[in-house]
Amino acid sequence: ECSTYKRIQKEKKKGEQSSKFNDYGVIGYVILMILISRVSLINEGSPFGLALLMALALYKDNKTVILATAGGMVGYITMLSSNQGVSLYLIYTLSIGAAHFIIKSFNRRAKFIFLFALLLMEGVLFNVLLNGYSYTVSLTDGFLNVIVILPILYIFKYGINCFEELNTNHLFNNEEIISMAIIIAIAVSGLGGFSIFNISIRNVIALTLVVFIAYVNGSSVGAAIGIAAGLIMGISDNNIYIYIGVLGSCGFITGLFREPGKLMAIISYLISFSLLRFYRG
Repeated sequence: ECSTYKRIQKEKKKGEQSSKFNDYGVIGYVILMILISRVSLINEGSPFGLALLMALALYKDNKTVILATAGGMVGYITMLSSNQGVSLYLIYTLSIGAAHFIIKSFNRRAKFIFLFALLLMEGVLFNVLLNGYSYTVSLTDGFLNVIVILPILYIFKYGINCFEELNTNHLFNNEEIISMAIIIAIAVSGLGGFSIFNISIRNVIALTLVVFIAYVNGSSVGAAIGIAAGLIMGISDNNIYIYIGVLGSCGFITGLFREPGKLMAIISYLISFSLLRFYRG
């Protein structure tokens, strides 16, 4: 009886810890949605928030999707003054959140097809009715807006599955680490030009993330993370080559000198960053 009681208490405690972790996870997804939906491409498209919301709609429960939809709406609304094209993405976001309740009993493939068909239809109608485009132009534009979501959705789907393993003893491989880092890098890019004492918080967090991962996983992963983060941040800031060069080089150099210890890795990072900063002027 005593052993049974202990087992029950242990299972109860484990359940409470799992529930608390799930609550933190929901909060984390909402924060990610707010930040990621603020990231735009060069052509003012903002597919990242939609891709994350679709990934959540395919794999998560009602509570997570509802709160994530609200987070996405908040993120896109903050971009209205600087990007008029965001109004279409507000419609997309709201429709994905509403459609989740219609398709929750569907299998994943059916959900996927339904959501993409819904976005394509909305994009065509928006361009025809509000922008006055022809059906051919509207269909082409809507199709391109939907297609660009596909690779981002795959990365987010893979990354979300990895995030779910954070509370376990799962050992992440390089691909899983990179997918999670890409999601975080996109979220960091959503901070925009926020700075303290003329120090860009976005750049500081991005450099810290790249250096930390490079020190833990080595030069190859560090360089990959740096290039991916630089590409994401550069696209949204029109400085692709600078961001890729700085973050990729710092990640590679830090990972290369991790074996001698933390001090050597930090020194090598500071030297490489200073040289790149000096070269940039």
